[in-house]
Amino acid sequence: MIFEPEIEMMERGGLEEVQSARLREMVSTVYERVPFMRESDLAI
Repeated sequence: MIFEPEIEMMERGGLEEVQSARLREMVSTVYERVPFMRESDLAI
């Protein structure tokens, strides 16, 4: 079963761009919402 055909059938370079963008968004969200992340040595 394919949920996002335009992404799942994408060329490798495009897929890496999508994955990088999603990862940056997730890290930003975690940094904003999880106090431990803001206070830890892992802070950006």
